[in-house]
Amino acid sequence: VLKNESHIIKQGETELQDNQEIDPKKNVTIIYNVEVPLISDSGVDKNNEDTYFKFGDSAKIKLGTGIEVPGSKTEILKNEEGLEIGEVKFRSENKELFAELIFNKAENKKLFDEKESFKVQLQIVISPVGVPDPGQQDGTKKVYILDKTFTLTKPDVVIKKEGKIVYNSGQIEWTVKIDSNKESLAGYKFYDDLEKVGQFVQGSFS
Repeated sequence: VLKNESHIIKQGETELQDNQEIDPKKNVTIIYNVEVPLISDSGVDKNNEDTYFKFGDSAKIKLGTGIEVPGSKTEILKNEEGLEIGEVKFRSENKELFAELIFNKAENKKLFDEKESFKVQLQIVISPVGVPDPGQQDGTKKVYILDKTFTLTKPDVVIKKEGKIVYNSGQIEWTVKIDSNKESLAGYKFYDDLEKVGQFVQGSFS
């Protein structure tokens, strides 16, 4: 029953658009605005508690998949006047991140009967960790935030391959060095076509 939801997703000072690439090393900020209808709101059915919020209620918002909240998992929830009305708890469930708005600030309980609604703005800082893209086999990772999809930029990897002839065995020893500049390569695969350079010697890989 939350109303008039709107949001902006930013990385640094840049507002992100759907299907854009984002940097996995930089945090992303979600600016999330929403209206919380109360029993005095003229647009609610006072006989139906599912159409408005009262003290002690909560609302669960799915923020996305492939994202994490660094640091504290609980924050203070305030209305548009800066009055504390509860708390926000962040929970991860099956790789999905949720924000739970809990309206439980006892000192301001009377506001739930006096006001028509609360306007709430959340500024949520998240880390884009990504999940594998099922349609790709190259290690591509996706991040899903609210109604938008993003692709994580791939690590800047330097690959060097060198061969050394071992004359007494008539073989070539190949060495591959992969430098990812300390970035994680989890989920990525390295392929080397050996059919064009000779026959692979079983048990020689190390």
